[in-house]
Amino acid sequence: MIRQISLAASVAFALPASAEETSTLADYLITIAGLEIGEIAVKYSEGDGSYTLDLDGGFRFLFISGAAEGRVRGAKAEDGFTPASYRLRFDGPTREVISDISFKAGRPDAWSIMPEPKPEWFEDRIPLAESDMPGSIDPVSAFLILATSAAEACTRQQKVFSGFVRFDLTLTPGAPAAKGVIPCKVGYEPISGHRVDSEGVAQLRAGQGLEVSMAELAPGVWAPHYIGFGTRIGTLAFQRKR
Repeated sequence: MIRQISLAASVAFALPASAEETSTLADYLITIAGLEIGEIAVKYSEGDGSYTLDLDGGFRFLFISGAAEGRVRGAKAEDGFTPASYRLRFDGPTREVISDISFKAGRPDAWSIMPEPKPEWFEDRIPLAESDMPGSIDPVSAFLILATSAAEACTRQQKVFSGFVRFDLTLTPGAPAAKGVIPCKVGYEPISGHRVDSEGVAQLRAGQGLEVSMAELAPGVWAPHYIGFGTRIGTLAFQRKR
C-alpha cells in the first residue's frame, strides 16, 4: 500500500538555500548502445550541516522523448548523508510520474507515487513491509559517498528505497583507480516491491546488467562517474563529462 507523503516533506522542497552554501555542478551524457540521446545536470550543494542534490535533464531517442527533474535534501555529517526528502518527476512518452519520499528517524516515513499505480501493477510483486524500511535511503543519496580515497568510495553497503522497490546495494572495488576514477563491482539483493519472476531483477542479482564507477564530485564527496544499465537494445549509460 502506498503511503501519502506528509505536508512537511512538501514544504521542505521550498525552503531557501543557505547563504553559506557551496555548490558543485556536474553534467552527464545519456547514451544507449553508444548513441548519445540526452544530458542530465546534477548540482550538489552543502552548507550548515545539510546537503542538496538537484537533477534536471532530458532525452530523445527515435520517436520518443522524455524529461526528468529531482531534488534530494538532508543532513551531512562525518559518517555520511541522511536524506530528509526526495522527489523525482519523470515526464515520459505516455505520462508524467512523480515519486515523493520523506524520511524521519533514519527511515522512509511517508511516500507516494502519482498517478497511483493501477491494482494490476501490484500483481505478483513482493509486498513492501514496514520491517524493510529502517536504515533505508533514497536511490540518489545511495550513490553519494563521503570518502578519503577511491577504494573507500567504492566500498559501501546500503539499503535503498526508490518509492517503488526496496533493495540492498553493495559496492566493492573492481580495479585500481585510474585518473581519479575507480570501477566498482556491484551487488544487488532485491528485498520487496519487485516482481517475483522479473528477468531484470534476476540479472542484477547475478551481478549482470549494472556497472558503476566513482569519482570525486567535491572535496571528500564521491559520486558516480559512470552508471550503465543493460537493456534489450544495448546499455543505457550516464557518463560524466570531463
